[in-house]
Amino acid sequence: MRLFSVLTVTILMCACAASLLSVGESGAVLAPDGLSLNGNQELVSDRDRPLVYSGDADGDKVHVLNATTRAEEWNVSVGYSPMSIDVSEDGRYLYVAVSTDMRIAIVDLESRSVSRTIDLTFEPLSIRIGLSDRLYVTSVPDEDFHGGELNVVDDVSGNVIETLEGYDICVLDMSPDKSTLLMVQLNYVPTPVYLFACDSQKLTLLDSDGGGLYEGARHVAVDWGNDTIYLASCVSNVVEIVAISTLESWGVMNMYPGVTGMALSLDLGALFYTTYGFSAELHAFDVSDGREIVSVRLCDYAYLVDRNTYAAVTAPPGVGAVVALGDPVQFYDLGTPRLLPGWPQAYSALESGSTGDLSAYIYFGIPAREITSYGMTLDGEPLVSYILGSTLLGSPSAPMDESGMHTVNASIAWDGGETALSWVFYVATALQVLSVWPAEGEVVDHIPENIAVEVELGYPEYTLTDCQMSVNGVRPEWCLEDEVLTASTRDANGSYTLPGENWVVMELYFERVTDRNYTYSYEFPLIWAFSIMDARASPSYDGLTRQNLSSGVSLALPAAWELTENVTVGDTVFDAQVVGPVNGSAAPVITLQSGVDLSIKEDPLYLDSFADNLVDGMRAEGVDVYIVDSPSARETPGFESVVFTVRWEDEPLAQKFAVIANTSSGEYWLIIMTVDVADYFDLDPMLEGVISSLAVSATADLPVDDDNDPDWGMDPVTFLLIDAGAAAAAIAAVVVASRHWNRPRGPAKD
Repeated sequence: MRLFSVLTVTILMCACAASLLSVGESGAVLAPDGLSLNGNQELVSDRDRPLVYSGDADGDKVHVLNATTRAEEWNVSVGYSPMSIDVSEDGRYLYVAVSTDMRIAIVDLESRSVSRTIDLTFEPLSIRIGLSDRLYVTSVPDEDFHGGELNVVDDVSGNVIETLEGYDICVLDMSPDKSTLLMVQLNYVPTPVYLFACDSQKLTLLDSDGGGLYEGARHVAVDWGNDTIYLASCVSNVVEIVAISTLESWGVMNMYPGVTGMALSLDLGALFYTTYGFSAELHAFDVSDGREIVSVRLCDYAYLVDRNTYAAVTAPPGVGAVVALGDPVQFYDLGTPRLLPGWPQAYSALESGSTGDLSAYIYFGIPAREITSYGMTLDGEPLVSYILGSTLLGSPSAPMDESGMHTVNASIAWDGGETALSWVFYVATALQVLSVWPAEGEVVDHIPENIAVEVELGYPEYTLTDCQMSVNGVRPEWCLEDEVLTASTRDANGSYTLPGENWVVMELYFERVTDRNYTYSYEFPLIWAFSIMDARASPSYDGLTRQNLSSGVSLALPAAWELTENVTVGDTVFDAQVVGPVNGSAAPVITLQSGVDLSIKEDPLYLDSFADNLVDGMRAEGVDVYIVDSPSARETPGFESVVFTVRWEDEPLAQKFAVIANTSSGEYWLIIMTVDVADYFDLDPMLEGVISSLAVSATADLPVDDDNDPDWGMDPVTFLLIDAGAAAAAIAAVVVASRHWNRPRGPAKD
C-alpha cells in the first residue's frame, strides 16, 4: 500500500510529527526525547556532535544540519519516505526506515552515503537498534489502521526473525542498555503501552497497560534515567506522566492543547512541545514542578500553514538552550531574551477610534535576564511605556482613528545585549453609503438622467462585485467610478422615471481582501423614494395675439414682444423671432422654423428620438444640458408632435422645444423658446399657449372666450422638457446642435 494514505489520516487525527531521539555526549544513548508520527519528517539529535538528522517523509532524503551554525551540512538520498531514524551504538551509522521503498537504509556518516540496504516484505514505520544485531521495526498498518506488526529483523542477513501482530500504529524506543523495548500504540483510547525484554533471542512481554490518557496519545517523550514516560494528545490540555517500571500513572501536568510535536531535553530538565491553534507556539515546562519556562509564538494565523511545520521537535545537546523543529528545520535559541508582537497582532485590523495600550510579549531567556531599559513607539512617536509581568506596554495619547497601516516598534535591553521588534497593523474603516441622489423624499424639478450613490469604500478598500437594482421595477445599466455608483434612468425607449413618486431598490455586493488574503464579503441594501415635480403647465392665452406669418403659419404670440420675420442665425433661417423685454440675465426669445425633413417620413421613430438626439448633439458641441421633463408626444390628425424642455448647466437658461410634423410629407414646424431660468415657471403657461396655438393656415385675430380657452384650429400638443448645457446664445446653440445631426431642411418660405 502507499504510505500517503496512512499519513493523511494520521494528520487528520492530529497524530502529528516525528520520532525524536535526544542523545548525550558520553557516547551512550541517554534517552529519546520524543516519539510521534507525522507525514513530513523525523528529527534525531546526534550523541556526540551538535547535529540534527531530519528525515523527509515526503521525499527521499535525510538532511544533516549543524545546530551550532544553524545550516545544513549535507544530505543523502535513502529512498522514498524515510519515516524513522536511529543511530548505531558507535555513532558511525544511521539506520533509516524507508517506508514506501520497503527497506532499511544504512547511512555511513563518514562517507556520507548509503553503505547498504536491507530489503523488507513490509513497509517499516518506526525503527530501533538492539543487541546482537537485532533491529526492532514496526510496520505501517492497512488503510483502516489495522494489521500493524512488531518485527525483529536480523541486521546481518536481513531475515525477519520474529513477528508480533495486531498492534496497528506503533512507535518504539529502546532503553540505554538496550535490554528493554518500549512500544506505544498511538490513537487508541486509552493509550496502550508495552514493555518487552529484548536481551534474549525472543521478545518477552514484561508489562502492558492502557494508561489514563483517554483522548488517545499522539506524542511520546521518554526519560529512562528518571523512569518516566510523557504522553500527550493533540486535543488534551494535560500530559500524562507514566512510570516505565510499573506503567502506572503518576499524574498529569497541565499544558496547552493542540500539541503537534514533543521532545524531552535532559540537560535543561524541560519538556518542549509545539502547539497548533490560532497561532503556532513553542512551549517548555520544567519537568520537576510543571512550571512553564518558555512560551514563544512561532507564527500568527497557524491555520494558514501546514501544521507539520511545527510537528517535529528535538533539543540537540551541547549547544545551550537551542531547540530544533519544523519542516524545513528551524533552530530557536531560547537562551536570549526576545520580543513578540502583542496587541494589536501583526497585520490585524482595528476599528477606527480604538483605544488601549499597545503591547509586546517579553521572553526573558534561559536563564531569565533582568531588563534594564525598554521603550515603544507608534509610527515613530514615543509612547509612555512600562513593563507589567512579562508584557511591555505603551500608551497612545489619543484613540487610533487614522485609517491605514501603522507601525509599532518595541525594544528592550539587558546586561550584555539588546533587541528590537517592529510589526504593522492597520486601522480599518467600514464601507459607507454617504449619499444618494435624488435623496429619500426629495422633490426634483426635472427628470434625472442618472441615479447617483456616493460610497466610501473604507480601508482596506472594498470592491463592488455586483449591483442588483431597479428603478420603478426596471433594471438599469450601472457603473462605479471614483466611489460614485451611477445608474441610468433612461434607455432607447424613454425614461424609467416620471413625474410623481419614484422608487429605487438597490442591493450592493462588495468584497474586501485583507493582507492575509482572507476575503470578506459585504451586502448593502438600499430602498428609497423621491418625487419629480410635474413641470407641465396648462396653456394660458393672456396677452397673446394671433399672428399670421408670411410662411403660412398662424400662431398666438405675446402682443408686447417685438416680432421679426425671416431671421438668419448663423447659416440657419428662421421664419420668425419674437423678443421680449429683458428681465434677469437674458431677454426671452421665441423662434419658429419650418421646413421639410425626409427622415420624419422614412423613420417612424424620428420624433421619439428627437429629444435625445438633440441633447446628445448639443453636448457633442460642448453645450452641457439636461432634460427637466419627459418628452411628451401625441398624434393629431395628419400631424405628430413632441414637446420638451432643456436646462443649461452653466448658464441660467431654459429652452422649450416643440416639434410638430406631418409624417406623411416630412414637413415640420419647430418652435424654440429660450428664457431665463428664473422666469421659466412664470412664462411656461404662456409658452404652452403659444405652442397650442400653432396652425398651418392663417386665421383671424385671436378670439378669446370667457373660459380663456379659444379654438386654435388644432389640438394642443403635449410637453417635452429638455435642459441644455452652457453656450453663449441659446438659439445659436440649437442651430449648431441641429446642424450636427445633418437634419435636411426645405428652403425658407417667403
